[in-house]
Amino acid sequence: ELLILGGCVSAIIVIVLAIATALFSSQNHAIQLIRDQKFAEAAEVYTSDIRNNTEKRDEFKEQLDVYIGSLIDEYNQGEKTDSDIMGFFENIQKYDFYADLNLVEYHSTYYLIADSKEAFKKAEELMKSKGYLEAITYYEQISQRDTNNSVKDSKIEVAKEKLLKQAENFVKNGDYTSAINLLNKCIDKFNEKEFSEAYNNYIAELVNNTIASTEALFSQEKDYTKAIENLKKIFVGLDYPQDPAFEPIYDEIEKYSEYQPKPLTSLEPIKESNYVACNNTFNKDVNETVYSNDCFYPTGGTLASAIADDEDEASVSYYLNAQYTELTGTIFRPYKSLSCENAWENPTVFKIYGDGVLLYEGPNITQSTFDPIDFSVDVTGVRELKIVLMGVWTTNDSGWPGVYSRYPKLSVTNLTLKK
Repeated sequence: ELLILGGCVSAIIVIVLAIATALFSSQNHAIQLIRDQKFAEAAEVYTSDIRNNTEKRDEFKEQLDVYIGSLIDEYNQGEKTDSDIMGFFENIQKYDFYADLNLVEYHSTYYLIADSKEAFKKAEELMKSKGYLEAITYYEQISQRDTNNSVKDSKIEVAKEKLLKQAENFVKNGDYTSAINLLNKCIDKFNEKEFSEAYNNYIAELVNNTIASTEALFSQEKDYTKAIENLKKIFVGLDYPQDPAFEPIYDEIEKYSEYQPKPLTSLEPIKESNYVACNNTFNKDVNETVYSNDCFYPTGGTLASAIADDEDEASVSYYLNAQYTELTGTIFRPYKSLSCENAWENPTVFKIYGDGVLLYEGPNITQSTFDPIDFSVDVTGVRELKIVLMGVWTTNDSGWPGVYSRYPKLSVTNLTLKK
């Protein structure tokens, strides 16, 4: 019995010694010293008892790996600071056992989590300052290793709701431009139905409001330039004015551009005669003012009888198709008429007819006329416009008997149509 008892005691002693040896091994001792921030002492133990023993060195590395992993986990949980982790790495790099370690993976893990937490911090700050779209960008940078990853998706959904509300508030304050630009960026980033619907709805509202205000403005002032300016204001500040949803605005701009005054000469005449010309031959008046636009003037042939006998022979006609409301122009006495030495016997004729009805008759231009005469004629509803011009003076400056030159007593220029 004593022998059996003695054997048991010996076995127990062996086990206790084994456990004690394990607990107080040099590698455990070195790890504990590192935990206690006694890096220099840990390095001495490592150099003297561990480095040259492969088994101990491998066990030391395994234990250190576990410890560093626990440090990073504590940092991830907020129990350690950046200073704690960086201080640990800086200290461990000062001593001999650092050369036998590969800390790249540890550094990478730490920086991954550190960057992730910094992104979360920035996202939270941006949410407070209503920078919701940029906040989402930072939330998306949160790593799966980061404890904040558990709230990442819910934070993003909240930010999206805030974005829609922010756009709505812009519109309530009349700032469609900011709302549309914001939603356009959201669509580029998320391409989600809610943002597309809000974007299209706000553009439709803005387009309809702009068209309505332009119609009211034009109805009141009849100024096509102001109407176009009002339409173009819709594009000021927009990031994407080329969106097809704005096509109605471009159509309206084209429509009001049609109200821009148009030279009568831009239309093709439907009836012409040999006794009315249109060119710049006689475009200078007796005051030496030169007109840049083509001039209408009466003319004639070289024979004595080669002049217009009636208004139809001295006319030119245009088809207006009831699209215009006003015709303006200027009558003047040509500079060439100053060379006429004979007194003018027959009066000049300048008449404007609309669908056969006389709308305007200009004054008689005489050798005492020096000032140009501006006129305006209401052509509302007129389909066929007829212009009559008569009045030439004759000279035989060619020197040939029976051969004459005909020069106009009047010219008409700047004939302009307005809608």
